[in-house]
Formats: sequence, structure tokens, C-alpha cells
Amino acid sequence: MQTQAQRKEALLREADQIQEELQDLSPGDPRRLDLARKLRDTLAAYQAVPSDEELRAQRDARYDEISAQMKDPELSPEAFLALADEQLQLLDEMRAEMNAEQEALLRAFRALQVRRSFRYQFHCWCYGFRGIVWLTFFTALIGLPLSLSLSTDYPWMGLLGVITAVGSLVWAIWSSRPPQDGDGP
Repeated sequence: MQTQAQRKEALLREADQIQEELQDLSPGDPRRLDLARKLRDTLAAYQAVPSDEELRAQRDARYDEISAQMKDPELSPEAFLALADEQLQLLDEMRAEMNAEQEALLRAFRALQVRRSFRYQFHCWCYGFRGIVWLTFFTALIGLPLSLSLSTDYPWMGLLGVITAVGSLVWAIWSSRPPQDGDGP
């Protein structure tokens, strides 16, 4: 379920896209008028979207009104059932809205946890120093022939040189990818 704030944000993004398209067109282009109308309609739709607080206030007022009507002893059973159905529908809307808000809060909390994790912080640090990390790889690559030449006397030196070069290549490639919020611990 999309909240009113999310709908407003989507309309604003759409208006920004239309504005960018409009700026890219030359002044004599016939599509400018269509884009200007589309921009006007999008901004009008943005203005027409009520805020979440207004909708909550309307829904709460209607819920209270129904509750007051249901207390009337002279209310027919059919009218009582209709009011009860409407009240249940309002409760379902409130519950769905609360669930959507809780899910958004959980996503924000998980993103915060990820950003505070050691892995994410280390990835940010490596991304910031990726030039030095690549320099480390090239240094290991240059030192590889030396370690391979020493492997005749010390066999473990060749293996160590290959492992170092491959490990630093993997580290350099990994550190070149920008960290994202989806990178979890």
C-alpha cells in the first residue's frame, strides 16, 4: 500500500523527469507544448494529493462517527451490520497503513545496521583507497616473477607469490565496486 507521501514523491520524480526532457528540447520543438501540458498536469496531480495526516484525520473522524451511530438503541440490525462492515473496512485500512509504516521503519533500521557494520565500513574505506589497493595488486604482480624464481630453492615462495597476486586482484576488484545498502553482514 502506497502512502500519500510516497505518491507525492513519485509524482515529484515524474515532474523532474519531464522538466529534464523539456530542458533538453530546443525552443522551436513541437513536443515542448505537450511536455509543458504533461508537466502542468503532473504538478496539478501533486497538489491534489492530500497529506497522510488529512486522510488519517478524516478516517478517524468517520470511525468515531460510526462508533457513535452504533450505540443508538433504535438502530436496525441491517444498518448496524452495514456500519460494522464499514468500521471493519476502516480498521483494515488503518492496519494496512500501520504495517506499511512498520515495514518502512524496519527497512530503514536494517539499512542503518548495514551502514554501521564493520564489513560495510571496511568496504567504504577500501573503495576510498582503491587506487592504493590497485597499486598493491600491481606490486604483487611485479613481485610474482621474483617469487617464482625463488621457488626452485624454496617451493612455498612460488605458491605464496601466486596466492598474493590472486588475492590482491580479488581485493582490488571488490574494492572498485561502490558499497551499497544491500551489502549486509
